[in-house]
Amino acid sequence: MSENKLFKLITSMPVILLTLYFIPFVGVCLTGFRYFVYKNKKQYSTSITLIVWGIICLIPKMVISVLDVLKIENVPYVNEVAEVANKLNLVDFSKTLLTVGILSMIVVYIVKKIANKIENNVSKYMRAQAEAEREINEKNNLKIKEKQEAAKNTHFVKCKSCGGNNVIVGDIGKCKFCRQPITKED
Repeated sequence: MSENKLFKLITSMPVILLTLYFIPFVGVCLTGFRYFVYKNKKQYSTSITLIVWGIICLIPKMVISVLDVLKIENVPYVNEVAEVANKLNLVDFSKTLLTVGILSMIVVYIVKKIANKIENNVSKYMRAQAEAEREINEKNNLKIKEKQEAAKNTHFVKCKSCGGNNVIVGDIGKCKFCRQPITKED
């Protein structure tokens, strides 16, 4: 139980965001591991969260670009925010987040498609096996019923010509010794 909590802590979004900032490879690995820890949750939520955070990290750069296009100057705190964003390399971090988010979304989509195809093929195979088994059971049941009916109509008859004991199915048969016709005696 505590092991599951530890895995959930390691694969939480804040931990993934921090590791993507400092050690991107480990962050990508944790993102992949998150899909196994939270396998019953919505599959695309992690990818969408990473993309949203990537866009949020680009907001300071976008605001500065819009202000430059509009040639607006002297907006309070914009230069300070831009300096902090440059010092933190938020543009590079947002590129990493967007890349990992989009790639993980593509991978999840591909894996889902493959899993659905495998599941469909397995279910078709299972249905075919069940159908074949049902047909075999029907044939076996039919043979058993035929044998039971034959057993109901089986009689022991003594041949009047040679005196041999015979087993006949139905009321009329031939002696297996002398080949003379024999009938069931009432």
